[in-house]
This record gives sequence, structure tokens and C-alpha cells, in this order.
Amino acid sequence: MKTKLLILSFLLFSPFTKLFSQETTTQSDKKWRLEVEPLSFIYKGVGGQAMYQVSKKQDFNVGLYAITLQVPGSLEKSLFQGTSDGTDIRLGFELAAVARYKIPLFKTESNPVVGIIAGWENFQLTSATQSDLRIETFLTSLYVGYELYVFKKMLYVNPQLRGVTYIKPWSADNSRPEKLKSFALVPSLSIGVRF
Repeated sequence: MKTKLLILSFLLFSPFTKLFSQETTTQSDKKWRLEVEPLSFIYKGVGGQAMYQVSKKQDFNVGLYAITLQVPGSLEKSLFQGTSDGTDIRLGFELAAVARYKIPLFKTESNPVVGIIAGWENFQLTSATQSDLRIETFLTSLYVGYELYVFKKMLYVNPQLRGVTYIKPWSADNSRPEKLKSFALVPSLSIGVRF
């Protein structure tokens, strides 16, 4: 459901890009970006990234990404198999490198983006019937999104759809039935500022 909502939002906002970002010049002095994911606050966590522009054309950024949150119930079944009802799943921590390329389709700052996130994360599973379980994994995530500038080429909204691949998850108890699936589609929304 959230994936459909994210795709619908993307399709609705992309035609109105020129309304929000009418200037056609770029601001080359704004090389840093700071983004937060507001939904992480709703799910009892915090998440975001800091990036630096490394190209003169302002289309390529690299940085660090970190997040922790309670995994929403709507995502639990797409991420895990073998979990029982009532299992509490928390993304304990994710730390990753991120790279993003802005595709210059329009003559405004608002444009589609593609990127990659690569790093490590751990999940903590808590159940009333079993002992706690910690699952760690490496991951890569390819994503598509759209940077929609809403204020003076500084403040933007960035909806994304991420294809996350988990690489060789491990835990202290491999006999447990709870397993992390190898692939998941995860929607995301961030609010960012350039400075």
C-alpha cells in the first residue's frame, strides 16, 4: 500500500515541477546536503544522510546514511520469513555509504535521481515466546527517486523506491525459523536542504 502511495505521489508531483522551481540557473556554491526521513520519527527512530556534491555539473553526490527505527507492520512480511504474530522487529542500526546521480531531464533543479546505498545493518527481533534474536547483514540498495525543490533551490522533498538486496545475513542462532529475505522493495521519503 505504501509503495503504491509513493509511486502515485511521484506521478502526481513530477508534472508540476516547473511550478515549484521556475528558475533555470543552478547554485554552484551549495555543495552540502542534509536529509532527514520524517517517517523514521513516526516509527520511533531517526534517519538521514549527509552528502557532498563532487561534480561541477551538480549532478553527483556522495555521503553517509544512517537510520534506526521500528519496522512498520506493513513491511515485516516483505523483509522477513518465519516470524510469528506478535514479533517486534526493530532496525537496530544501519550505516552505509550513499551515491546519487541527478538525471538532468528538465531545465530546473527538480529532476529524477538514481542512486546506490551500500553498507551494514542489524535487526533486533523480540517475541514473547522466544528469546531475542539479532540478525546482521550487509546490503546494497539501488533506488530511483525525484528531488522536488519547494523553496529557493534549497529545500526539497525526495520520494524514493528502493530495491534492497541483503547479502549473507547472519545471527547467533541459525537454527531459529526467522530469516531475512534476500530482496525487498522499500519506499522512502526524505526532506532535504542544500547549503
